[in-house]
Amino acid sequence: MGTISKRVSQALLIVILGLIVLSAGDFMLRDGSVFLNGVLEYADTHNTALSVLLSALLFTAYLMQYFIQNTQTDLASRQEQLMRAGYTPIVGVKDREWGKKRVDETDMATYEANKYYLQLVNNGNSAARDLRLWIGVAYDVPEDQEIYYASNAVPLQRTDEGTWWPTDVGGALSDTGDEATEFVARPRLVKMKMGGFLRNDSELGEEDIGDALESIHGDVEEVSLAFSVKYTTTTGDDQEITIGVIREKLSKLEEVDWTLYDAQEASSDEYDEIKQNAN
Repeated sequence: MGTISKRVSQALLIVILGLIVLSAGDFMLRDGSVFLNGVLEYADTHNTALSVLLSALLFTAYLMQYFIQNTQTDLASRQEQLMRAGYTPIVGVKDREWGKKRVDETDMATYEANKYYLQLVNNGNSAARDLRLWIGVAYDVPEDQEIYYASNAVPLQRTDEGTWWPTDVGGALSDTGDEATEFVARPRLVKMKMGGFLRNDSELGEEDIGDALESIHGDVEEVSLAFSVKYTTTTGDDQEITIGVIREKLSKLEEVDWTLYDAQEASSDEYDEIKQNAN
Protein backbone atom coordinates (compact mmCIF):
# COMPACT_ATOMS: atom_id res chain seq x y z
CA MET A 1 0.00 0.00 0.00
CA GLY A 2 2.82 2.40 0.84
CA THR A 3 4.55 1.84 -2.54
CA ILE A 4 1.30 2.34 -4.50
CA SER A 5 0.48 5.52 -2.56
CA LYS A 6 3.94 6.87 -3.23
CA ARG A 7 3.71 6.23 -6.97
CA VAL A 8 0.24 7.78 -7.29
CA SER A 9 1.31 10.81 -5.27
CA GLN A 10 4.38 11.25 -7.46
CA ALA A 11 2.26 10.97 -10.63
CA LEU A 12 -0.22 13.59 -9.40
CA LEU A 13 2.62 15.91 -8.42
CA ILE A 14 4.23 15.54 -11.88
CA VAL A 15 0.92 16.34 -13.59
CA ILE A 16 0.33 19.47 -11.48
CA LEU A 17 3.91 20.69 -11.90
CA GLY A 18 3.65 20.02 -15.63
CA LEU A 19 0.52 22.16 -15.90
CA ILE A 20 2.17 24.99 -13.94
CA VAL A 21 5.33 24.91 -16.09
CA LEU A 22 3.27 24.74 -19.32
CA SER A 23 1.13 27.71 -18.28
CA ALA A 24 4.14 29.77 -17.20
CA GLY A 25 6.05 29.03 -20.40
CA ASP A 26 3.05 29.81 -22.58
CA PHE A 27 2.51 33.12 -20.77
CA MET A 28 6.15 34.27 -21.01
CA LEU A 29 6.97 33.03 -24.53
CA ARG A 30 3.67 33.22 -26.42
CA ASP A 31 1.57 35.60 -24.28
CA GLY A 32 -0.72 32.71 -23.47
CA SER A 33 -1.79 32.16 -27.09
CA VAL A 34 -1.01 28.42 -27.11
CA PHE A 35 -2.69 27.20 -23.96
CA LEU A 36 -3.40 29.74 -21.22
CA ASN A 37 -5.67 32.19 -23.11
CA GLY A 38 -7.83 29.37 -24.40
CA VAL A 39 -8.29 27.96 -20.93
CA LEU A 40 -9.17 31.41 -19.49
CA GLU A 41 -11.66 32.16 -22.31
CA TYR A 42 -13.27 28.77 -21.85
CA ALA A 43 -13.50 29.32 -18.10
CA ASP A 44 -15.01 32.80 -18.65
CA THR A 45 -17.86 31.41 -20.77
CA HIS A 46 -18.32 28.14 -18.93
CA ASN A 47 -18.63 28.84 -15.19
CA THR A 48 -19.90 25.34 -14.49
CA ALA A 49 -16.90 23.78 -16.16
CA LEU A 50 -14.62 26.04 -14.15
CA SER A 51 -16.26 24.93 -10.92
CA VAL A 52 -15.78 21.31 -11.93
CA LEU A 53 -12.14 21.97 -12.75
CA LEU A 54 -11.52 23.70 -9.43
CA SER A 55 -13.27 20.88 -7.60
CA ALA A 56 -11.10 18.37 -9.42
CA LEU A 57 -7.96 20.31 -8.46
CA LEU A 58 -9.13 20.50 -4.85
CA PHE A 59 -9.85 16.78 -4.84
CA THR A 60 -6.39 16.15 -6.27
CA ALA A 61 -4.85 18.23 -3.49
CA TYR A 62 -6.74 16.28 -0.81
CA LEU A 63 -5.76 13.02 -2.47
CA MET A 64 -2.11 14.01 -2.45
CA GLN A 65 -2.36 14.98 1.22
CA TYR A 66 -3.84 11.56 2.01
CA PHE A 67 -1.07 9.74 0.17
CA ILE A 68 1.61 11.87 1.86
CA GLN A 69 0.15 11.13 5.30
CA ASN A 70 -0.02 7.44 4.46
CA THR A 71 3.62 7.49 3.41
CA GLN A 72 4.58 9.28 6.64
CA THR A 73 2.71 6.64 8.67
CA ASP A 74 4.58 3.91 6.82
CA LEU A 75 7.91 5.61 7.53
CA ALA A 76 7.02 5.99 11.21
CA SER A 77 6.16 2.30 11.41
CA ARG A 78 9.50 1.36 9.85
CA GLN A 79 11.35 3.64 12.26
CA GLU A 80 9.56 1.99 15.19
CA GLN A 81 10.56 -1.45 13.89
CA LEU A 82 14.18 -0.32 13.60
CA MET A 83 14.04 1.05 17.14
CA ARG A 84 12.68 -2.24 18.46
CA ALA A 85 15.41 -4.14 16.61
CA GLY A 86 17.99 -1.83 18.17
CA TYR A 87 16.81 -2.52 21.73
CA THR A 88 16.33 -6.28 21.91
CA PRO A 89 17.49 -8.52 24.77
CA ILE A 90 18.54 -12.03 23.74
CA VAL A 91 18.11 -14.16 26.85
CA GLY A 92 19.28 -17.75 27.08
CA VAL A 93 19.28 -20.46 29.74
CA LYS A 94 22.79 -21.75 30.40
CA ASP A 95 21.91 -24.18 33.19
CA ARG A 96 19.03 -25.14 35.47
CA GLU A 97 18.58 -27.26 38.58
CA TRP A 98 16.14 -28.01 41.38
CA GLY A 99 16.77 -26.99 44.95
CA LYS A 100 17.05 -30.62 46.05
CA LYS A 101 20.12 -31.06 43.86
CA ARG A 102 21.95 -28.19 45.56
CA VAL A 103 21.62 -29.42 49.15
CA ASP A 104 22.32 -32.94 50.34
CA GLU A 105 19.54 -33.21 52.92
CA THR A 106 17.05 -36.05 53.24
CA ASP A 107 14.56 -34.07 55.34
CA MET A 108 14.58 -30.97 53.16
CA ALA A 109 11.27 -29.05 53.06
CA THR A 110 9.31 -29.75 49.87
CA TYR A 111 9.02 -26.11 48.85
CA GLU A 112 12.80 -25.70 49.22
CA ALA A 113 13.43 -28.85 47.20
CA ASN A 114 11.14 -27.54 44.43
CA LYS A 115 12.80 -24.16 44.08
CA TYR A 116 14.04 -23.71 40.52
CA TYR A 117 17.49 -22.21 39.93
CA LEU A 118 18.36 -20.88 36.47
CA GLN A 119 21.64 -19.61 35.06
CA LEU A 120 20.63 -16.90 32.57
CA VAL A 121 22.67 -14.93 30.02
CA ASN A 122 21.70 -11.91 27.93
CA ASN A 123 23.58 -11.43 24.66
CA GLY A 124 21.31 -8.65 23.43
CA ASN A 125 21.73 -4.88 23.53
CA SER A 126 19.12 -3.98 26.16
CA ALA A 127 17.82 -5.23 29.49
CA ALA A 128 15.26 -8.00 29.95
CA ARG A 129 12.78 -6.90 32.63
CA ASP A 130 10.27 -8.61 34.88
CA LEU A 131 11.78 -12.07 34.47
CA ARG A 132 9.25 -14.76 35.39
CA LEU A 133 9.01 -18.53 35.52
CA TRP A 134 5.81 -19.74 33.87
CA ILE A 135 4.44 -23.09 35.06
CA GLY A 136 1.79 -24.60 32.83
CA VAL A 137 -0.25 -27.46 34.33
CA ALA A 138 -2.52 -29.81 32.41
CA TYR A 139 -4.58 -32.68 33.79
CA ASP A 140 -8.09 -34.07 33.56
CA VAL A 141 -10.16 -32.36 36.23
CA PRO A 142 -12.80 -34.75 37.62
CA GLU A 143 -16.34 -33.64 36.78
CA ASP A 144 -17.47 -33.74 40.42
CA GLN A 145 -14.74 -31.36 41.62
CA GLU A 146 -15.24 -27.61 41.73
CA ILE A 147 -11.66 -26.90 42.84
CA TYR A 148 -8.81 -27.20 40.36
CA TYR A 149 -5.31 -25.79 39.83
CA ALA A 150 -4.32 -23.51 36.98
CA SER A 151 -1.10 -22.32 35.37
CA ASN A 152 0.83 -19.47 36.91
CA ALA A 153 3.83 -17.18 36.44
CA VAL A 154 6.06 -16.46 39.44
CA PRO A 155 8.91 -13.90 39.67
CA LEU A 156 12.48 -14.92 38.97
CA GLN A 157 14.89 -13.15 41.30
CA ARG A 158 18.64 -13.00 41.49
CA THR A 159 20.00 -15.15 44.27
CA ASP A 160 22.33 -12.32 45.29
CA GLU A 161 19.65 -9.60 45.47
CA GLY A 162 18.86 -10.10 49.14
CA THR A 163 15.76 -8.46 50.56
CA TRP A 164 15.96 -5.08 48.80
CA TRP A 165 14.24 -6.29 45.61
CA PRO A 166 10.39 -6.48 45.71
CA THR A 167 9.36 -10.10 46.24
CA ASP A 168 6.43 -9.93 43.82
CA VAL A 169 8.36 -8.44 40.89
CA GLY A 170 10.60 -10.36 38.51
CA GLY A 171 14.25 -9.37 38.30
CA ALA A 172 16.03 -7.69 35.39
CA LEU A 173 19.05 -8.76 33.36
CA SER A 174 21.24 -6.41 31.34
CA ASP A 175 23.79 -7.45 28.72
CA THR A 176 26.01 -10.08 30.36
CA GLY A 177 27.85 -11.53 27.37
CA ASP A 178 28.73 -15.15 28.13
CA GLU A 179 28.73 -14.62 31.90
CA ALA A 180 25.69 -16.23 33.53
CA THR A 181 23.64 -14.74 36.35
CA GLU A 182 21.78 -17.01 38.76
CA PHE A 183 18.05 -16.56 39.34
CA VAL A 184 15.65 -18.53 41.52
CA ALA A 185 11.87 -19.00 41.53
CA ARG A 186 9.45 -20.70 43.89
CA PRO A 187 6.96 -22.52 41.62
CA ARG A 188 3.32 -22.09 42.63
CA LEU A 189 0.02 -22.88 40.96
CA VAL A 190 -3.22 -20.90 41.18
CA LYS A 191 -6.05 -22.53 43.13
CA MET A 192 -9.33 -21.99 41.31
CA LYS A 193 -13.00 -22.50 42.06
CA MET A 194 -15.35 -23.25 39.22
CA GLY A 195 -18.12 -20.74 38.70
CA GLY A 196 -21.77 -21.54 38.50
CA PHE A 197 -24.35 -20.47 35.95
CA LEU A 198 -23.29 -17.16 34.34
CA ARG A 199 -20.40 -16.85 36.81
CA ASN A 200 -16.72 -16.94 35.98
CA ASP A 201 -14.22 -19.14 37.78
CA SER A 202 -12.64 -17.37 40.75
CA GLU A 203 -9.09 -17.41 42.13
CA LEU A 204 -8.63 -18.63 45.68
CA GLY A 205 -4.91 -17.88 45.91
CA GLU A 206 -1.58 -19.54 45.12
CA GLU A 207 -0.14 -22.78 46.50
CA ASP A 208 3.33 -24.25 46.30
CA ILE A 209 3.46 -26.72 43.48
CA GLY A 210 4.14 -29.68 45.77
CA ASP A 211 1.05 -28.94 47.89
CA ALA A 212 -1.04 -28.44 44.75
CA LEU A 213 0.00 -31.78 43.27
CA GLU A 214 -0.70 -33.53 46.55
CA SER A 215 -4.19 -31.98 46.62
CA ILE A 216 -5.20 -33.29 43.20
CA HIS A 217 -3.80 -36.74 43.87
CA GLY A 218 -6.41 -39.45 44.31
CA ASP A 219 -8.86 -38.75 41.50
CA VAL A 220 -6.13 -37.76 39.02
CA GLU A 221 -3.59 -40.29 37.74
CA GLU A 222 -1.18 -38.19 35.67
CA VAL A 223 -0.14 -34.57 35.42
CA SER A 224 1.77 -32.66 32.76
CA LEU A 225 3.88 -29.60 33.54
CA ALA A 226 5.54 -27.14 31.17
CA PHE A 227 8.14 -24.55 32.18
CA SER A 228 9.31 -21.41 30.41
CA VAL A 229 11.04 -18.13 31.15
CA LYS A 230 9.07 -15.00 30.31
CA TYR A 231 10.35 -11.44 30.26
CA THR A 232 9.53 -7.98 28.96
CA THR A 233 11.76 -6.03 26.58
CA THR A 234 12.56 -2.32 26.82
CA THR A 235 9.94 -1.60 24.15
CA GLY A 236 7.24 -3.45 26.11
CA ASP A 237 7.12 -6.70 24.13
CA ASP A 238 6.76 -10.02 25.96
CA GLN A 239 9.18 -12.83 25.07
CA GLU A 240 9.30 -16.48 26.12
CA ILE A 241 11.95 -19.21 26.29
CA THR A 242 10.92 -22.84 26.57
CA ILE A 243 12.73 -24.67 29.39
CA GLY A 244 11.31 -28.16 29.76
CA VAL A 245 8.40 -30.52 30.17
CA ILE A 246 7.44 -33.00 32.91
CA ARG A 247 4.85 -35.75 32.48
CA GLU A 248 4.54 -37.99 35.53
CA LYS A 249 2.22 -40.29 37.48
CA LEU A 250 1.11 -38.68 40.70
CA SER A 251 1.66 -41.95 42.53
CA LYS A 252 5.36 -41.71 41.63
CA LEU A 253 5.56 -38.13 42.90
CA GLU A 254 3.94 -39.21 46.16
CA GLU A 255 6.77 -41.69 46.69
CA VAL A 256 9.36 -38.89 46.51
CA ASP A 257 7.41 -36.46 48.72
CA TRP A 258 6.19 -34.38 45.75
CA THR A 259 9.64 -33.21 44.69
CA LEU A 260 9.96 -32.46 40.97
CA TYR A 261 13.66 -33.24 40.97
CA ASP A 262 12.74 -36.92 40.76
CA ALA A 263 10.02 -36.48 38.13
CA GLN A 264 10.34 -37.86 34.61
CA GLU A 265 11.20 -35.23 32.02
CA ALA A 266 9.38 -35.52 28.70
CA SER A 267 10.40 -34.31 25.26
CA SER A 268 10.38 -30.56 24.78
CA ASP A 269 8.43 -31.19 21.58
CA GLU A 270 5.38 -31.70 23.82
CA TYR A 271 5.60 -28.16 25.19
CA ASP A 272 3.13 -26.61 22.74
CA GLU A 273 0.63 -29.43 23.31
CA ILE A 274 0.77 -29.03 27.10
CA LYS A 275 0.57 -25.24 26.85
CA GLN A 276 -2.51 -25.52 24.65
CA ASN A 277 -4.20 -27.94 27.07
CA ALA A 278 -3.06 -26.16 30.24
CA ASN A 279 -5.66 -25.14 32.79
